[in-house]
Amino acid sequence: SSARCYGVSSAASCAQTPVLVIGHGGSEHALAWKLSQSHEVGCVYVAPGNAGIASHTAHGHRNGEHDDAEGGTSVREHAAPVILVDVPLTPPHFKEVKDFCRERSIVLAVVGSQQLLHEGLSDALRAAGVPTFGPSQAAAELDDSRAFSQSFARKLGLLAADAPLSPPPSSVANGGEVAAEVSILAFSDGVNFSIVPAATQDHRRCHDEDRGPISDGMGSFAPSPLVDQEMLKQIEDEFLRPVFEGLRSDDRPFVGCLQTELLLTASGPKLLAFRTSITEPVAQAILPLLDGDIFEVLAACAGSRLHGNLLKVRSDKSVVAVVMASGGYPGPFQSGHAISGLQRALCVPGAHVFHTGTTMEEEVDEENSRRVKPLSRSFNNNVSSGGAPFSQKLVTCGGRVLTVAAIGRSLHEARERAYVAVRAISFTDAFYRHDIAAIAS
Repeated sequence: SSARCYGVSSAASCAQTPVLVIGHGGSEHALAWKLSQSHEVGCVYVAPGNAGIASHTAHGHRNGEHDDAEGGTSVREHAAPVILVDVPLTPPHFKEVKDFCRERSIVLAVVGSQQLLHEGLSDALRAAGVPTFGPSQAAAELDDSRAFSQSFARKLGLLAADAPLSPPPSSVANGGEVAAEVSILAFSDGVNFSIVPAATQDHRRCHDEDRGPISDGMGSFAPSPLVDQEMLKQIEDEFLRPVFEGLRSDDRPFVGCLQTELLLTASGPKLLAFRTSITEPVAQAILPLLDGDIFEVLAACAGSRLHGNLLKVRSDKSVVAVVMASGGYPGPFQSGHAISGLQRALCVPGAHVFHTGTTMEEEVDEENSRRVKPLSRSFNNNVSSGGAPFSQKLVTCGGRVLTVAAIGRSLHEARERAYVAVRAISFTDAFYRHDIAAIAS
């Protein structure tokens, strides 16, 4: 395997507590960023990663934080280097990544890719003796199989939502039952579990006022003012505890982060779906809010020693995350559009830009042609070997392209900052919702 380091690095730092994040989406970008802030982490390897993680330091994420006086979070003295690695991720045996973990003495592997969970990567790594954060193939079926998920929920007597998604907010004012969609994150070591003491409020419709087609998520914010500690306790008792105990009883102990998506109604919370890894933009909304060392939490889960109140959030802060998407999403869309304005966006206090659908495009001068470096299971950082002079630029390569998140002293401040940063970024046919967190702020 080959590796390229972005940021301040040394052989010594990479030898001290190296961790590996596996996946290529925006949630893995956010996880790598958060792990790099841990004083326990020497370096963060990412496979296959994406173009945004590759430019992690250049885009201001290595420290990537702003002074508390401005409502952000203080600059940390420590920031571990983030390193993209070219490691084949080939099921069913995953030999190459197991060899990489052994050769680099990886102390924690974090599997973010749902596809790789489904293919059994966590099981393969654990069998090879690698401490791994991510559920087994059997436990991940809770997300992979709709039939199993529904059957499991019925067996536990969980209240499920009748409709998959909420109608426009006007229905609430007119006496409708549906209020909002929220996500609750709970971390588990297979026996014990701990809940993040704040919910994200999520927007999945593509257009303002909750209209248009359903997407994988167009924005989130945290904390949701609709979920107080009393409701969190209710959700723990009525949903989370039965699920974790039920999975353990079925010989599917859950090690990782369970994201429970709920519909808040007049008659109480009802289940929408389970996600067996942190999705986006939930990750980008909640991870900047976490107070403490995320490595300690993930390592405790992987080591079957989760206890106490490791999960805390900053009660004096809020985060708003806005997705920028390609025109046409979630239907057909065009890729290859140049992205500009990232540095301007990161000048906004408290702002972060996480990449989902970006790649680097090579422009070869002598041929007057372009070659796009595709993202795949193996991210190769080596430049073209043809010998011709070229330059690289960041271009779109997905439906959801970027998630812009901002932290502030209130939802209103976080929202203002997020949208200032969003407006600084441009690419052809870009679109985003203009009303993320508008009602709450």
